[in-house]
Amino acid sequence: MTLAEFRRAYLAATFLPACREDLIALMPSPTVITDLAGGHLALMVRLEQHVGLVTKFILERTP
Repeated sequence: MTLAEFRRAYLAATFLPACREDLIALMPSPTVITDLAGGHLALMVRLEQHVGLVTKFILERTP
């Protein structure tokens, strides 16, 4: 499955049809992180670590 196919399948399963194309247009070339673990619970339990990772992610992609 290609990244584009995955994105469309995810959006089809998650969002209403009216929103799908708008969401795809907002993120035409997204960075996909596949090695995440813990879900939303990890965010709550390890907030400082999560904030650090998100900050690093944004700074690496900001011109």
